[in-house]
Amino acid sequence: MSPEKYSLSYLKIENFKAIKKAEVDLSDKASWIFLTGENGFGKTLVLQAIAKGLNNENTRIYLDDFSTSKVGTKITTRINQREEIFVVENSKKGFDALNIDYRLVGFGANRLNMGSERSTKKRNPLMSLFDVEPLLRNIESEGLSRWRFDKRFEERFYQVKDIFKELLPNLHDITISDDSDYTVLYSEKDNEGNVVQEGLSFGELASGYQNIIAMIGDMILNLLDYSKGDKIKHIRDMKGLVLIDEVELYLHPKLQKELPSILSNIFPNVLFIASTHSPIPLLGAPEGSIFLNVQKSLEEGITIERLYTLEEQVASLLPNTILSSPIFGLQDIFSVQHDENKKVRTEPTYDEIIKRDEKKKKLTKKENPELDNMLKSFIKNKK
Repeated sequence: MSPEKYSLSYLKIENFKAIKKAEVDLSDKASWIFLTGENGFGKTLVLQAIAKGLNNENTRIYLDDFSTSKVGTKITTRINQREEIFVVENSKKGFDALNIDYRLVGFGANRLNMGSERSTKKRNPLMSLFDVEPLLRNIESEGLSRWRFDKRFEERFYQVKDIFKELLPNLHDITISDDSDYTVLYSEKDNEGNVVQEGLSFGELASGYQNIIAMIGDMILNLLDYSKGDKIKHIRDMKGLVLIDEVELYLHPKLQKELPSILSNIFPNVLFIASTHSPIPLLGAPEGSIFLNVQKSLEEGITIERLYTLEEQVASLLPNTILSSPIFGLQDIFSVQHDENKKVRTEPTYDEIIKRDEKKKKLTKKENPELDNMLKSFIKNKK
C-alpha cells in the first residue's frame, strides 16, 4: 500500500541534457518545493529530470518518445526514505530501479487545451512537461458530465464542483445541460456574490479559469486512475506528486498568492514541485515550503542551490525584498518613470498611501480664520 504522502528528501541529476551535475538535500515534511531562476537557466530541465527519474514501468507512463536522456544519464532520488536510481546504459532506453507505483503528474507552460473523446493525439500524465502542444485530459467529458447522472459517481461530481469553486472564488456554479451532449456550463459571480454571467462554456471563461480547470481536472483524472485499487471516499484523499512549470501563468496576483495554500488544503496528501518567475506565489507558500534557485555557469553548467535563509525569513518579507533577493537579483526595483529627486513611497500597502494623502490634503486645505488671524498678529508683533 502506498504511503499517505510522498516526501522527496534528496535529488541528484547527472548528465541530463545541459545538466552536468546538480545535487540538493530537501525536506521530508515539505508540501511545496519551489524552483526559481532566470529564463533559460534550467528550471524546466529539473522538472523533466524528476519526471524521468521517477518514471517506471508500473506507472504506464512512457517518455521514451522524447529525447530527454542520453547514455550516462543518472538521476538519483530519495523518496519516502528510499533511494531510487534511474540510469541510461548503452542505449536510449533506461534501466529503471523503481518498483513502487508512483502517482506522478506533470504540467508544462502550455496547459489550456483539453482533448476531446475523438482526439487521436497520444496523452499521458507527464507529456505536458515535454510537449509544446499538449492535450490535457478532459474533466468535462471524462468526469463531470458522466458522474453527474451516474448514481455510482454522482457524489464525485459534487466533490469536484466544490473543489473548483474553492479554487476560483468568482465561480458561482457548474451545471450540466439536459441536452444530448450533456454540456458543462459555468456561471460567475462578482465579489459581492451577485451572479453576473450564466451558461458559459469552457472556451468562454477567462484564461486563468481555463488554466485551473484544465490543469486540476487533468490531475484529478490521472490520480484517480492510479488509485483504482484504493478505496478513496473523497477526491481530497488522493495522493501523488505533481510537477508544475511556471505555476503563476495566466493567474491574477491575488490567485497567484492564494493558489499554493488552497491546493495544499484541498489535496493534503499531494507533494507539489513548481517553478515560478514571480515572487507572489512564494508569499503564499505553506509553512515548511522549500525554495530552490537554479543557476547556470560555463564552468559548472546548471546547478541547484537551496535558499535556507529565505525559507526562514519569507514569513516577514514583502515582494520588493524578495525581488531584490538572490532569487530574482533585481538591484533596482523602482519604476522607470521614477524621478530620483522625489521621495519613494515606502508605505506597506496602497491603502496606506491613499489614507496619508487624504490626511495631507485635509491639513493643507483646512480653513481656520481665527488661527490665521492669530498667526498674522504673532508675525506683526515679532516684526
